[in-house]
Amino acid sequence: MSQNIRKQITPAPLIVAVDMGSKTTAHSIKPKTAMQPIQTLLTDALPSNDKGTVGQSETLFGNDTFVDVVIDKIDRPQAKGLRSKGSAKGSGLEFAQKKAAEALTRRQAGNSDQAILQVMLPLWDDDRRGVPNPLIRSGLFSVRSTPKRHQFLDEKIASLSNIDVFYKGEELRQDDLSVWIALMTKARKQLLDAPIYFTGYELVKDLGWRMHSESYARAKACIDRLKFTSLKIASSNMKAMYAGSLIRDFAYDAMDEKGNAKWMVRLESKVAQMFLNENTTFLEWEQRKAIGPRASLTLWLHAFFSSHRDPLPIPVSKVHELCKSEQQSMANFKIRVRQSLETLVVIGFLVDYKVTNDMVKVDKSNARTRLN
Repeated sequence: MSQNIRKQITPAPLIVAVDMGSKTTAHSIKPKTAMQPIQTLLTDALPSNDKGTVGQSETLFGNDTFVDVVIDKIDRPQAKGLRSKGSAKGSGLEFAQKKAAEALTRRQAGNSDQAILQVMLPLWDDDRRGVPNPLIRSGLFSVRSTPKRHQFLDEKIASLSNIDVFYKGEELRQDDLSVWIALMTKARKQLLDAPIYFTGYELVKDLGWRMHSESYARAKACIDRLKFTSLKIASSNMKAMYAGSLIRDFAYDAMDEKGNAKWMVRLESKVAQMFLNENTTFLEWEQRKAIGPRASLTLWLHAFFSSHRDPLPIPVSKVHELCKSEQQSMANFKIRVRQSLETLVVIGFLVDYKVTNDMVKVDKSNARTRLN
């Protein structure tokens, strides 16, 4: 075994991340002795489904060193449990996964876009799904419901003052956002520009839409729109965050690696740039599904307020502008806002709310949705 692999380590808790291309596994391990070799350490500690590659230097310890195995020393946890800065109390494995992903990110210079998402993997699962704040703090995904969609020609979209959003393509709505989040969730554990294979049934079920040919057609239409887009997002100082399409390409009759006919989508790898700099909100997916796909204003408000840790009061007129509502009467729009906020209380997202004169003030539940 190579001298590079037989590095000496101290008998302090270690975090080990093993990245084998299609997945990343993270483990918190304590060596038995200060001289225990890394390979023996891994063989002893890794779950059985990971042990198959240990000792195969071509697979696990490629490129002359063990670049695919990341080891960081961490402080001994307190007796009451492990805590990470800015986060709630969690299990040791959760903490190990978070720190291992961070360590892996620092060493993944060859794929910086994918590395961005690796940091968030421990926080992102099927129940809490990551979405960049500029997408839900603007009118990019509107609440409109008219049959005909507007065609944008590189137009500036209403957004909060610290971001600028320019868009070219067919108008996007809340169903398009739901589909994009579902696709990102499927793609998060692999290279972003690698094909994602799934069935229409799997996507429609994940979205919580009714099992009907209409839902399949709707999902396909969303994918079509997300492909033929041109999006530019910049911060207030005009520093670019992202420029490109939301989907690279797609097919509805692709063959997966087992020869099965599936839907296939590939995302643009650069979309990872939108998740940088504490710029991510984790939406409670079951809550979004409980709202229902037709309640577009409620969906928008749920996403918007999720992106704020402690939402400040906001004018009803500003909500109307940001969500790109087609409602002409502000009095009627205020009624719709009240109805939507009441729904958000029912599903447990809000504790309370007030709509006084032109101001909306909400009191969120304790669920943590922002990435610190």
